[in-house]
Formats: sequence, structure tokens, C-alpha cells
Amino acid sequence: KFMMKVHGLIYLTSNQGATTSIAAAVGDLPKSAVYLQPYWQPWGKRKLLPKANATSFSDCYSLPVPFTEMMGIYIGYAVTDCRLPPYRSSTAMWNVCEDLVGLK
Repeated sequence: KFMMKVHGLIYLTSNQGATTSIAAAVGDLPKSAVYLQPYWQPWGKRKLLPKANATSFSDCYSLPVPFTEMMGIYIGYAVTDCRLPPYRSSTAMWNVCEDLVGLK
């Protein structure tokens, strides 16, 4: 029982873990959004985006500190700058993904 309580404090539940995927599927994402984060970012610069409707995103954080990107205080979802490899490799990776899913 003790370990279950510890896990409950540290890790997301299934519903919490699905929040970012559901928000991405039904929300009105900003065009620049690439990554949604379920955790509050204490050291990232928080930018408030204009909220157009109920499914719009208003929270946006700059690049997170690695450990707060993996666990922290659950906030639901927020647009966050993501940690990408250098431009050439990220472009190559994106092109392969498009090929795999049939977008190219």
C-alpha cells in the first residue's frame, strides 16, 4: 500500500496521462504548437495566449527543465516549447515520419 501511495504522488493516472492527447485531438491548438505538457513548469517563461473559445489554449511555456518535463505538478495541458535535435536531424526525422504514415 505504501508504494501505491508513492506512485500515486509521483506518476500520472491513466486519465491524466491521456489529457494531452485528448486536448491535442479536440483543442484549438496555436499554429506554432508542437508539444503539449501535462506539468507546471516553474522555471519556464509562461506566456498567456489569447483565448478564442473554450477549446483554445491559453498557457504556453518556454523550454522546460528536463526533470520537470517528466514529473511535477499536474496542470492538465499547456503548449510547451519542445526539446528537438539540431535542425538537420529533426527535419530528417520529420520526413521519415511523414513517409511512414503516408503523408508524402
